Amino acid sequence: MFYTIAFFILAAGAESAPSFELHTTGDKPLVGPIQKMATDGSVTLAGQSPVAGSEVISLRRLSEPVPGWPRTAYMLLHNGDRIVGSPVEINGAFLNYRANAIQRIADEKNEVALRFPLTAISILWLRAPESIDRTRYAQTLGDVRADDRLILRNGDVLAGVVTSLDSRKGEIQIEKDENRRKVDLGQVVAVAFSTKLARIRKPAGAYGHLVLKDGTRLSVLAPSIDEGRLTAQTMYRDKLQIDVSAISAIDIYQGKCVYLSDLKPAKYQYRSYQGEQYNWAADRNLEGQELQIKSSVDVHSFDKGIAVHGECTLVYALDGKYQRFETVVGLDARLGKRGSVELRVLVDGKEQKVGDGKPLTVESGPWRLRIDVKGAKEISLIVLWGEGGNVGDHVDWGDARLIVNP
Repeated sequence: MFYTIAFFILAAGAESAPSFELHTTGDKPLVGPIQKMATDGSVTLAGQSPVAGSEVISLRRLSEPVPGWPRTAYMLLHNGDRIVGSPVEINGAFLNYRANAIQRIADEKNEVALRFPLTAISILWLRAPESIDRTRYAQTLGDVRADDRLILRNGDVLAGVVTSLDSRKGEIQIEKDENRRKVDLGQVVAVAFSTKLARIRKPAGAYGHLVLKDGTRLSVLAPSIDEGRLTAQTMYRDKLQIDVSAISAIDIYQGKCVYLSDLKPAKYQYRSYQGEQYNWAADRNLEGQELQIKSSVDVHSFDKGIAVHGECTLVYALDGKYQRFETVVGLDARLGKRGSVELRVLVDGKEQKVGDGKPLTVESGPWRLRIDVKGAKEISLIVLWGEGGNVGDHVDWGDARLIVNP
């Protein structure tokens, strides 16, 4: 089954209690302001009964689509978190960082900045990423870096080991071959840390993933909400608070759903149109940018999902473990504006009802699919050429996930 996504527009003006759409393991989402979220993960919407934490999948704010990645200065962690703000100082093996929309709950040392191990940080953007031509610095910003690198406003790149950063003095120090150089922070666009000692901290159980209105992405432990404030811990145990008014989305990862982007397909097949070849991508579009789906009125961003190019087939083994497949599928906002495709979804070879035989275009999509897969052994996602051959046939399966059996 399918239905076109509903776009909700709330009345103009600030609201003291923004409404959210609560997605659960049940068949239908619930809607309302968040009255309470307990540390056990249970959620109560205003005027409704509590939903057990084991049933919670995600919360989405109704007033606006989930924002894309930050367009201002921010810190990128190796786990994919992106935190808008500014550095305070390097203190030993940690960077103290002041996040714009996040308040640290002060400890006995009365610290207000969040602390992040240097081994957790990938890139520290001191200016907006769009302030430079990132294709020129693709190798400098690549996934493998043997040393730390400073990208300067004049275009130079300095390599070595960053040994200090002090925002009060306005300087950063980098060393190489016993030579030390201090650089004015105002001249630095980005600091790309070495990946040799990169560490990703991921808890064994369920955890929260927050998206804020400024584009921040942050993984947290034990999130709870009371009286319009979210309280949680970072992966490095700093306690924090965030106003619910600043939150766009809350996802529960490693809970009762499994994202296709975290699975290895049992099969991938691409049919070339004129000799070109495309692979599939996880949690990125096919150019490595954020997953964003274009509709006739807006752009919707997704942190989890699969990107493909028609004509292709992706097959995933289910082994009878899941009860439902759900996704928001549409054309990529950057690459698929001219696309037109036919979609097919097969469950154990049996065709499901998708789109009533209509092509998926920017004007007709995106579509939200909820497909029963109880007892099924496999699911196939198929993208076929529509009008115009393969031109613009970039399709994103946003939030593509399998709901685990009860």
